[in-house]
Amino acid sequence: MELETWRILVLLFSSLFIGFIGGCVGMALGVVRVPIMTFLGIDPLVAAGSNLFVSILGSIGGLWPAFVEKRIVWKIVILVGIPTFFGSFLGAYYASNFSQLILLILIGVILFLSAISIILMSSFDLILKERKNRETLTYVKINKLSILREGFIGGTIGFIGGAVGVALGVLRVPAFVYILKIHPRLSGGTNLAISIIMSLFGFIGHSITRNYDIGIIVIMGISAFIGMYFGSRFVGRFEPIKLRLGIGVILLFVSPFVFYDAFSRIQ
Repeated sequence: MELETWRILVLLFSSLFIGFIGGCVGMALGVVRVPIMTFLGIDPLVAAGSNLFVSILGSIGGLWPAFVEKRIVWKIVILVGIPTFFGSFLGAYYASNFSQLILLILIGVILFLSAISIILMSSFDLILKERKNRETLTYVKINKLSILREGFIGGTIGFIGGAVGVALGVLRVPAFVYILKIHPRLSGGTNLAISIIMSLFGFIGHSITRNYDIGIIVIMGISAFIGMYFGSRFVGRFEPIKLRLGIGVILLFVSPFVFYDAFSRIQ
């Protein structure tokens, strides 16, 4: 599709900035890009498919430093990732049969509640300076119940994310940190690994119905890759508790955009 120069510049620099922030916290943050794309007049389904491929490129840029620094828990990538991948494909493939309004409102509610929870918990930790085991944990013990629970959650997140075109790392990272007790630095790299494959499966689902735009992918994909690469290199400069607080602030910032995007679609 044809875009004016100013729209191209907005997509380019917003993707670069979002990529940098996403690299810092280990999330593709496609949930921020999609509203920006739809605000600029891009069809929601085209925005969804295009954003998933942009998330792939951006996440690869952020994943490399995480891979080199061994900040990926591959056990989690496999156990949580597999149901997420299939859920993403199915959600993307059947996206046109579901109300985007309902899905985006649901995401907005979850993001808002997650943001409040993380900000309150992180602030409390900062006041009491409770760092204990969370800061030194480098592995995760998972029982059968955890596998079933995280698999179900992963599949659900994948389905919703695939339908609306976002990897939804903003939901996985808090779960990794507060439910599975993964160190925040490890949760970021682990989430990016899952985001890449999830986004790939979701893009395949959208591509079957041709819901993507090559021009948008090139413009936003390259800038997202650059932004996330450099953002990921800043991860080690943040304290774990402050990093979690930053994640919460980002979620709180994102949620109003999701709600606005949802209600703006009401005819």
